[in-house]
Amino acid sequence: MLLHRYTPNVAAAVIFAVTFLALSMLLAWKNYRGRSWYFSAMVVGGLSKSP
Repeated sequence: MLLHRYTPNVAAAVIFAVTFLALSMLLAWKNYRGRSWYFSAMVVGGLSKSP
């Protein structure tokens, strides 16, 4: 028995996933250009969470 009907919006999920991946790649680029290697764990975490 369902308490409420939930229908996920596929278009919104794709948009947010692409945005998250793009921001993770931008962060990776900024870390590479700024040579802030100590922040690379954040980049690895962001890329591992991207679909």
